[in-house]
Amino acid sequence: MAWDRYAYGFNNPVNTIDPTGHKALDDSGDDPEGVVIDQSFSEEEQMLILQVLNAFIRLVGGTDTFYRNFALSSINKRAVNPKDYAFYNSSDDSITLPYGWHTPSIYQNPIGGFVIIMSPVDIGDRLGFPSGTFQTDEISSQFVFAHEVSHSLISGNQRIIESYTDNVDLPMSFLAGFDANPLISRNSMRSGFSSEVCADSLAAYLYAPTLLNQQMNSWIQNILPEVLR
Repeated sequence: MAWDRYAYGFNNPVNTIDPTGHKALDDSGDDPEGVVIDQSFSEEEQMLILQVLNAFIRLVGGTDTFYRNFALSSINKRAVNPKDYAFYNSSDDSITLPYGWHTPSIYQNPIGGFVIIMSPVDIGDRLGFPSGTFQTDEISSQFVFAHEVSHSLISGNQRIIESYTDNVDLPMSFLAGFDANPLISRNSMRSGFSSEVCADSLAAYLYAPTLLNQQMNSWIQNILPEVLR
């Protein structure tokens, strides 16, 4: 679509703008400088990434607040362990998304040959969420990325997770599997249980609000702004 001079903003002029004629942006017009996006992502994937970053910028109240609180330097596309699917690396403040995160991909296997990775059919099922949680494939892919961006916030502002656990009642990790809330139950027994639930909550606030309980929603709306630097 980027090659079609008439397909303005990926054929989505309601939600995107293209002020320079070279790159479609989220309708806020912000393009987070300093965050390096791997150019091997498809055009559509890059658009989804920018939309998520801008959603966080709006959530926290602007680019200055974003840069003060988020430890995020790059977004990479690589083959990853299927168990991890996508991950945030605090050692270099990077997020890695896999081939096939949203669009089908072909990559050369280091041990020889080429591998074709198809994008997930239903990421909601993979995450253990109720059927119909995500209305479109785009939203489900954005949720996955938003979860990792949330980890960059938790890493960048150490007060975040302390505030979250003080204000949101969480069970012990080994009991979480019995919890009625899918954001809590899916993270049962995971390393960094509280951080995983917090990251899920922030991603859900943007892309799957029906998953939030009242405490989670209240923390994001009323307490998070006080914790941001």
